[in-house]
Amino acid sequence: MKDINDIIRAQYYTAYYPKTKPSNAQLLTSNKTGICWYRGYFKDDLTQDVVELGLDKFKAKAIVVGHTLQSKVKKLHQGKVIGIDVHHPKDYHKNWPNQDSEGLLISNGNYYRVFADGETSVL
Repeated sequence: MKDINDIIRAQYYTAYYPKTKPSNAQLLTSNKTGICWYRGYFKDDLTQDVVELGLDKFKAKAIVVGHTLQSKVKKLHQGKVIGIDVHHPKDYHKNWPNQDSEGLLISNGNYYRVFADGETSVL
């Protein structure tokens, strides 16, 4: 995971350009196929087996996804996918209904929704 994180962090704030020769970095950062941009976790036809394949590939227990809007922080696919990108009031002030921001807290292996007022709820 450290190598994966290092590759991804090195690409922050850098425009993605496809390379002629495939590489591990391209697999991770591609805006079409890269794990950082994959939005398929929220499609109705995604199976648990496909989720498990991706997690197994990277020896991960779960994946936290923050780039596909959700109504609240929530777990999907037997808790293996956690969506955290909720509408923020200042970003969507003209939309109704107004809602507060939320976050995710992982503490001692437990997952919590964190609300704007600081309260938490077991996820």
